Amino acid sequence: MEPAAARAAAQKKLGNATLIREEVYRMNTLTFIEGALRDARHALRMIRTKPGFSVVALLSIALGIGANTALFSVLDAVLIRPLPYPGSDALVGVFNTFVIQGQHFDNAQLSPGMYGACKEGSRTFERFGVWTPGAATVTIFDHNAYDSTKRYVRGTSTAPDFQSFIVPIGRETGVALDDSGGNAATLFPGNTWTNTLYHFNATNLLSQTNVTGRIPFQNPIVAFGDTVGGSPLYLNQSYAFGVAVGNPLVLSNALRILVYYRSNSAFAGTITLALPDTTITNQLLNLVTNGFTQTFTGFGLQTTMVVPSSPTWGIQHGQNYILTHTASALATNYYYEVEEKGFAPYNYLVLNQTNGVTRSRLYAMEFSPFPAGLSTFINQPHFDGIPMPSIYLGKSLQELQSVHVALPDLSSLTPSNYLILDASPELRRHPILDQFVKNMGNDPLALANYVVNEVGLVDGVDYNTNVSYQTTVNLGGVNRSALDTFQEGQGSPMEQCALLVYLLRQAGVPATYVFPTNSGLQMLSSQMSKLLRVQLTGAVNNLGQTNVSTLLNVNYPWVAAYVGTNWVQIFPWMKDTEITEGFNLYDYMPTNYNSGFKWMTRFIANDTNIFSLSSSDQPLVLPPWLMLLPLMMP
Repeated sequence: MEPAAARAAAQKKLGNATLIREEVYRMNTLTFIEGALRDARHALRMIRTKPGFSVVALLSIALGIGANTALFSVLDAVLIRPLPYPGSDALVGVFNTFVIQGQHFDNAQLSPGMYGACKEGSRTFERFGVWTPGAATVTIFDHNAYDSTKRYVRGTSTAPDFQSFIVPIGRETGVALDDSGGNAATLFPGNTWTNTLYHFNATNLLSQTNVTGRIPFQNPIVAFGDTVGGSPLYLNQSYAFGVAVGNPLVLSNALRILVYYRSNSAFAGTITLALPDTTITNQLLNLVTNGFTQTFTGFGLQTTMVVPSSPTWGIQHGQNYILTHTASALATNYYYEVEEKGFAPYNYLVLNQTNGVTRSRLYAMEFSPFPAGLSTFINQPHFDGIPMPSIYLGKSLQELQSVHVALPDLSSLTPSNYLILDASPELRRHPILDQFVKNMGNDPLALANYVVNEVGLVDGVDYNTNVSYQTTVNLGGVNRSALDTFQEGQGSPMEQCALLVYLLRQAGVPATYVFPTNSGLQMLSSQMSKLLRVQLTGAVNNLGQTNVSTLLNVNYPWVAAYVGTNWVQIFPWMKDTEITEGFNLYDYMPTNYNSGFKWMTRFIANDTNIFSLSSSDQPLVLPPWLMLLPLMMP
């Protein structure tokens, strides 16, 4: 074939060469980029030719995207995304309902006290939290102002008379300062607490008329305020602290507050809290007239001092005071240090380096402005009524006013006659009991505490076998040995007395039984109801009549122990009831049924897993625990 003919045949077979070149070009280039650039150039030309329309279009697109994004964010947070809580599908709200002057209020918020009670006492909810539409702080402290473990203390003795200590009455949390230097230098830069003082050391049996053997320190015991890391002290709010440094020396200036500039710790001045001399008629009259209080003001701080009529917090020979501080705006320029001079039963509590008597540095305070938006109400501590001394705790008005205890005189008993074991069946010696007494250190207080608090009361009541018409609570049950009562951890009043007598005698403490005669032991029916866990007060007979006396004759024995030089009478069966939470049923339930809400939801939806458990369709016949039966069966 001729070359020209061959070329023509080849071109004919190959096809359109230009089309092939364009296809190859398309396969070897990124055409989408080129197209995007072309579209962009076209868009820019259109924007340049019609700028007004272009701006409106761009704004509309941006507004649409923004609105859709915001709407989706809200829907995602509210409907799609689960709440940041475990088991958020079971989250419920708790509100308060109450009536005031006939007007009914629903869905009211809980007060801080109600929140604390619900959180601590709830047995229905797995967890309990708080929500508020504003800014608020809720803090619950495991705190008792009368609990010695919650105090801030300097001293080695467990006896408060030999300590310097502070009790934060309003549950404030402070920052304990190092004895010397340490964190005080960081929290209060440039402070003047550089001279070393010496506190009484109760573990040193030698005379402490000088600094030898005493506890050296420089700083106050504790600091309060959020600026140092403790709970905040806000302006225009009151904060109370109990203080004790033995017996005060020189009443006119024993207790004082030193004031320092916050900016450089320079000394600013002194607020002297002159203590009243109750031996002077005018001072005593002024103290009583003002409700045993005195108020002192200076440097933006108002301090009200309460002088208790008798010492508290375990003090036997000293005096304590309650100082309530309220700060104005001027107080933000200063920090304050409270100190007191006093002496213990045998010596002065604090000496300086030259063996002179000086003050014990107690606590420092810094006040802060109240934050905007923080609830004043919820921030303040709340009490169910007026706080009362612990001796009144749990007692009715009748007990406090008209019920008095008169114990029998046991001074004629010879202690040495009440140390024998093995003389009666219930006091048979056993090595288990003897080892227990040894393990308790032969401590009679610890042994009595064990029986009172660890041995349960059973068989507390029996029929009145003397067929009298007098309301009487008699012993019930069969009396067992002290060993049986100890091993079972429970016993009748008689058995508990036997156990305590055994333990005390084994510890070398004379002990014996005391039995009431001629209705010699009586208790209020309200207290007996608590003891027996049976409602006796107001109990009715078959005619609907009540004949239960307010005072009941109780034929229970008790124990007398010879401690030191006196007979101490102990009632081991007098118990307080402790309620502890047991197993949570829902912890063992399948995931889809592990709450009351889930169970009821499934029940309403005719869940076959529930209705297959019984032929009945009644809720009371189909309780949640039925689902555990297949798990417990072999």
